[in-house]
Amino acid sequence: MFDSLLTLVVATLCGAAVGVERQWSGHATGPDARFGGVRTFTLIGVAGGMAGGLWVWGGPALALALGVVALVVR
Repeated sequence: MFDSLLTLVVATLCGAAVGVERQWSGHATGPDARFGGVRTFTLIGVAGGMAGGLWVWGGPALALALGVVALVVR
């Protein structure tokens, strides 16, 4: 249980780190803004961590279902 929670936290922090870098570099703001900032990449990290966990524990079908839902919601 602790390993799965740690994996999800690491995935979330990695996504947040990418988002913070994009915010600070100016890619997410201004007139030439591109896709994503801190919130977007944190959520992508959470979804990636959950999909990885589902792949290991629940099988590929659940991970694929999460990916499809994430694409549809976006």
